[in-house]
Amino acid sequence: MSDASSNEQATVRPGPSIGGSAALFEHAPQPLAAVRSAETPRIEVVNRAYLEQFDGRCVSDTEQGSFGRQTRLSDTEREVAGTAIGGVSTQTVTTKRTPAGHRQFSVRGIPAPGADVAAYLQFRDVTARRVRDQQLSVLRRVLRHDLRNDLTVLLGYAETIAESSDDPRSREQAAMIVEAASDLRGVATSAGRMQSVTETATATKLGNATTRVRRSISASLSGEFQIAGTVPTVSVDRRTGVAVEELCRTLSDHGDATYIRLDPQVSNECVTVTLETDGQLCEQQRAALEGLDETKLRHATGISPWIARWAVRAAGGQLRIDDDAASRIHVTVPIVEGGSTPPADD
Repeated sequence: MSDASSNEQATVRPGPSIGGSAALFEHAPQPLAAVRSAETPRIEVVNRAYLEQFDGRCVSDTEQGSFGRQTRLSDTEREVAGTAIGGVSTQTVTTKRTPAGHRQFSVRGIPAPGADVAAYLQFRDVTARRVRDQQLSVLRRVLRHDLRNDLTVLLGYAETIAESSDDPRSREQAAMIVEAASDLRGVATSAGRMQSVTETATATKLGNATTRVRRSISASLSGEFQIAGTVPTVSVDRRTGVAVEELCRTLSDHGDATYIRLDPQVSNECVTVTLETDGQLCEQQRAALEGLDETKLRHATGISPWIARWAVRAAGGQLRIDDDAASRIHVTVPIVEGGSTPPADD
């Protein structure tokens, strides 16, 4: 949404009292604005960070930390503020004018029960992140479609040469092309799945997530896939399933796993899915899962572990590998609200 023209410059003066939360408001590192009046919400008090971000004004530490600045709310800000005044915190993205030009900001409405104001608006500059997400989206499309399609054509010709050429040397070289192109096509396919990590967070039943993992992995696993006991009837971020699926795919396709067992347990408002297997993680895969330096994408094993790690982090969780056994990996994520009823497992 764009509200680029909504910033109304006003005379800045020491702000009126905003109640007991004044210290937190004044010294918050993010731009904050206090909204008064539930009937016609408008910004009346802002903090130092707000003036620095939107007015380009350097505020001395010796000055008062809150400042009066009457500013009309944009349509987007008014909607977010109205929801917060009603007691519900929401956030969205809008465009605002700054001394550095128009920037994209995440604006979050924060209820203010018991305060002298109706609600707070918190702003966070997400311009760089959104540009980065757009660049990643373009890269994914190139890898997933253009590169993969060309590799498919290349593989077809190379396989034909490897199978029908009368020259042993040509057959050997064609076989090498087939192996390298197949690995690269696997990387391109994995890169396409990165999109699921950056998509908007949604809730799903844990049973739905494990069922999707079973259906996806069972076809490629040359062995047994098990889910221990009864899956708890709780909801998690959908990316939890993405992480577990990528872990299973790594072990199935590249770790020589002959069995994979998932054991989901609930404890202290969190879900831990323990993955047990006889498959092995190579040094590069383990380094990726532990968040060490970027690894080479050797034999298409490099992207899936990184996708798993990114998905766990995006879901607000943690990933841990047992020190005494690389065959046990634990994915712990918070329980969330929502999610549809899991389908029957077939």
